[in-house]
Amino acid sequence: MLKNVGTPLTKEQQKSINGGYKAVVCRTRQDCVNAFPHTGPWDFSCVRRGLYSYCVPN
Repeated sequence: MLKNVGTPLTKEQQKSINGGYKAVVCRTRQDCVNAFPHTGPWDFSCVRRGLYSYCVPN
């Protein structure tokens, strides 16, 4: 366990530690920017999955 100290976490590992992201339905990238105000404009994308589009981290 201690051999991994200091190595950066992957996005998936960080997401699991932070409790994940809330599922935000979107139509455009701007919807994602509005839903996550403390992130940058290119941190999330609006991606179609099934019937709806959701904000997913880049």
